[in-house]
Amino acid sequence: DLLGTQEVLANQFDDLQALLPGYRAVGVGREDGARAGEFNAVFFRSDRFELLDSGVFWLSEEPETPGSKGWDGACERLATWTVLRDKSGRELLFINTHLDHVGEQARREAEEELRQKRSMAEYQLAQGNLARALNRLRVSGRG
Repeated sequence: DLLGTQEVLANQFDDLQALLPGYRAVGVGREDGARAGEFNAVFFRSDRFELLDSGVFWLSEEPETPGSKGWDGACERLATWTVLRDKSGRELLFINTHLDHVGEQARREAEEELRQKRSMAEYQLAQGNLARALNRLRVSGRG
């Protein structure tokens, strides 16, 4: 019902959308925040989940800057996030990413950034304060 992809190019993203008619997709290319570079897309069944919000942030010292590389990373890396509501009314935060394959510092820093964002958002979701969770997670509303 939920699918996170890695290393998907724009044409593959388009193909997956066509081949998964019951799914909606969220994602951008890591090089420009649009269609250039690999996607870490999130696909979800639209008959099970309602998309409440989504966005992306780059795993770098400049998370709002499309195409920014982090620390000692070899490639641009980003995280795509969604907040979904299932048919029972339960809300869920889903973050999809792909850590750098070369940079050890880039992996450590990215893991910490992800932990912090997830913890803040999940705490707010548990408190029933979705708007505050999204404000704390939101870096870029593209998605």
